[in-house]
Amino acid sequence: MLGKKINSKSILGLIEVKEILKERSTEETPMTYEQQTAFDYTKKFVGLSKSKFEKLVETLNKIEGMTPETAVRIADLLPKDLDELNLLLVKGPSFSEEQKKAVLDELTKALK
Repeated sequence: MLGKKINSKSILGLIEVKEILKERSTEETPMTYEQQTAFDYTKKFVGLSKSKFEKLVETLNKIEGMTPETAVRIADLLPKDLDELNLLLVKGPSFSEEQKKAVLDELTKALK
């Protein structure tokens, strides 16, 4: 840590991290190596626009038992099938098969 204190904590998706890094980078204060590496990662792996991401997270949060952290993780990684979704849900709350299918349906809608 570079001696900076934490002002606040919140759950951010990759698209939000990308926007924050882009805002903080100016000609006077270029990105550090770590910031540039994180920015390159976000450019490579962001799969949705910010509006679609926010809408998907909001929809996923309506599913019973879904935590905000899990919803953001799912919206960031965009699992394509039930097996990939199960890998994301290992440490989170347990979901029924119907709930998992609802999540996959919402992901399919968001990717259209």
